[in-house]
Amino acid sequence: MTGDKHREPGPDVSEGQPGLLLDGRGSSLAGACRAFRRGLTDPFPPSEVTDLGPFWSGRQLGERGLELLIRFAAPQYVDRVVIGQEVRRQPLPSESVGGLHVCDERPVGQAMEAAELQVTAGIGRVEAFTRSGAETNLCLAAVVSSPDSGLLGERIVIEVGVEAVELVLSLESFRRDIQLRTVEVWGGPSDQPAIYPQPRVYRRLPGARVRLDPAVFAEASDGPDPDVSIAASVIREALAAIPEANAGPESDATPVQIRLAAGGASGGLLPEGYRLQVKPDGVEIVGADRRGLIYGAAALAQLLAQGGSEGTEPCSVEDGPKMGLRGVHLYMPSRANVPFFRRLIRHVLAPMRYNTIILEVGAAMEYKRRPEINAAWVRDKELAERGEHPGTPHIEVGDGGFLTQAEVRDLVDYANRYGIDVIPEVQALSHVEFLTMAYPDIAEKPDDVHPDCYCPSNERSYEVLFDVIDEIVAVFRPLRYVHMGHDEAYSMCLCDKCRNVPKADLFVRDVNRIYDYLRAKGLGMMIWDDMVHTTRHFACPDAIDRIPKDIVLLNFVWYDRTDIDTEDRLLDRAFPVMIGNFYSSHFPRFATREGKPGLVGAEVSTWCRAAEEDYGRVGKLYDFIYSANMMWSGHYRDELRRLYSRRIASMLPPIRDALHGCLYPSRQPAARFQPLRLERASTPRRDQCGALGGYDLEALCVGEQRLGGVPFTIEENLLSVGASQMRAAALPSLASVTVGRRCNSIVFLHTCTRPGTPSTYNGRAQPVARYTLVYDDGSQAHTSIEYGWQLAEWNRPFGAPLRHGFWRHSGYTATYPALPFWQGKSARGEDVTLHGYELINPNPERTVARFEISVPDEAGDAALLLVAATAVYGGE
Repeated sequence: MTGDKHREPGPDVSEGQPGLLLDGRGSSLAGACRAFRRGLTDPFPPSEVTDLGPFWSGRQLGERGLELLIRFAAPQYVDRVVIGQEVRRQPLPSESVGGLHVCDERPVGQAMEAAELQVTAGIGRVEAFTRSGAETNLCLAAVVSSPDSGLLGERIVIEVGVEAVELVLSLESFRRDIQLRTVEVWGGPSDQPAIYPQPRVYRRLPGARVRLDPAVFAEASDGPDPDVSIAASVIREALAAIPEANAGPESDATPVQIRLAAGGASGGLLPEGYRLQVKPDGVEIVGADRRGLIYGAAALAQLLAQGGSEGTEPCSVEDGPKMGLRGVHLYMPSRANVPFFRRLIRHVLAPMRYNTIILEVGAAMEYKRRPEINAAWVRDKELAERGEHPGTPHIEVGDGGFLTQAEVRDLVDYANRYGIDVIPEVQALSHVEFLTMAYPDIAEKPDDVHPDCYCPSNERSYEVLFDVIDEIVAVFRPLRYVHMGHDEAYSMCLCDKCRNVPKADLFVRDVNRIYDYLRAKGLGMMIWDDMVHTTRHFACPDAIDRIPKDIVLLNFVWYDRTDIDTEDRLLDRAFPVMIGNFYSSHFPRFATREGKPGLVGAEVSTWCRAAEEDYGRVGKLYDFIYSANMMWSGHYRDELRRLYSRRIASMLPPIRDALHGCLYPSRQPAARFQPLRLERASTPRRDQCGALGGYDLEALCVGEQRLGGVPFTIEENLLSVGASQMRAAALPSLASVTVGRRCNSIVFLHTCTRPGTPSTYNGRAQPVARYTLVYDDGSQAHTSIEYGWQLAEWNRPFGAPLRHGFWRHSGYTATYPALPFWQGKSARGEDVTLHGYELINPNPERTVARFEISVPDEAGDAALLLVAATAVYGGE
């Protein structure tokens, strides 16, 4: 395999073929594409150029095959390559002889070859090689082949995931013709702007980089308008995070002007849109409304963080949303997690352009008319914690406690301040355990441990429900909607009053009665959609034509039938539809579904405590960020998943600091580092026999390296431990590393050999190992290292979804708090990811003598691979 500089120039096969070499978005790629025989330096132009594209004859190709060398005009991150080819099949000549159908006269042993010869044109194997600016040799990045049929389809997808200046595609057709239609290189330039979600328009402007002066900014921008003040506070926080930017009023920094566009969406801005101008003579943000100003300020803050002390590049940005409702479904937080909840709003939801929180209330808000609801809720949690009673479903709402009405109102006001509407979810008809445990007389099935439905034929059910609605509406003051649940109504038509009434009649009567009650308050209604679909056995699909058409239906049964567009049943009847439980890891055919008339938005759901660790364990913090781009940006493409994951990985460190409430020790300005030596490291960096998952970490260079902002010493060998029950029992079950100093944290660069079991909403992840800090006084501090929390297997790309439908609610693993400190390729073209996990020392005042690595009894067959570790100190 040879690079461009070793080959004769040759003709550009894309010249005169504007539809051949594309950037994945339908535009011509800035670069050149030349053809060569595989491994040779002589140009190999097409045999002919047809209307379909360039054509190479199989007779000319022979066994050697074809290489396409693509030289980019500028460094690119290559997410994937999609090759469009013409596949041609030609029937073999045949005749009837003595009643027998003869297809080929060759011996039976050659039947397989005869079958292959029916295909006259088609590629059977593709190898992708890349060269970055710093390398002299090409490196294998991906292999795609079809060993069964020997033929790939008309659309060949090669996932690359590497930054490159040169890309070589080695195409093997096994003596068949090659007819190319397109070669799409999906990716983006290495110097992409920091704004995320992707803006509609971003233009680089000429001129020197712009530095902002917080003193001048404060004078020019902080007027009496509260909308302007909120946007100004966002920018001030961003400036404060860049100490070098605080140059003072005598510097040559640039002032900032913020103004609200007259008449709302004037000047061509979409509702919630903004215009940002960064020029040497000034910075201006114009918003169509409060949200537009906040989003414009968030965009500027991202540019400031990217530029750091060097300033921001001059640019012009114009932006606006694709979807109208961009939401998340969250549980009411416990009192202890209210500070985190506020940080989530400020540092994730608002900057990611979310405008809606659907907040499940349950019994987690004080009910002054019905205090027995709160009392029963707290009592149930206490009994469950003592093991005397199984906890009720959704007991994680408020973590089994409740907030006062004043606390809830303050939380709602805080969200409103950042442009987020809070829609209360009041579970009605179903999932009403929070009501039936306090009032068993309204339960449809009172003998259940946790009666899930109230009786819709019992008038007292509505006395209780409407009292709850009244108090919630008074506290939340919703602008447009109340979400009234109505999903998974398992227990209907069971009591004496309901047994002989059709389920659809009961459902319709309940929905319409609540709808009328809300309408009298000037509010609309949302409900989940499963009860009016045909996908679930307990549903009543014929109810769909008997409820008001302005109810917003949250379509979450899309994951019951991923082969069809389940929303069409609702849209065809003119219901406004929101994609419910919108999980970017699993939602199919987004490009063809998101723009349907009547689809008003989407929401990402959580079904766990509103807490940093819980969201991190099930991948929701990553999902919030990834999904935001899908909802906001018209530029989103599924084919760029790796590019977006790379962008999110760069965003996560400051987001993690903000959500945690303080800087991690390694990110503090006064941080000092001591790389630790793995004295007893004896595990090779490559699994030679394959018994340990075939891992290969040899691409990571030995020596001093700075990864994720942390210096490490990479040794020749790894430190590894494994469970005694593993087949590859040569690994020790205990290892230790000398520290010998006080430290604030230790950063581990590690991975594991195989997948384990990630966290779900119903259980913790499988432990892989245990890190133990051993202090000089003999005391110890233990940390369980769990699959999907602090690490993942060595060849899982960061942000790669857990594809099986079982994982739809928690579709991402090892995305928080561990971060991908190094991503590369093995010699076989496999992805390699090393996670950085910062273990914060609970006792920084004590000297850490050493840390130990051990294997807990419940560990599986995933062995820990520790590549390096660094102690962090300073700032004491």
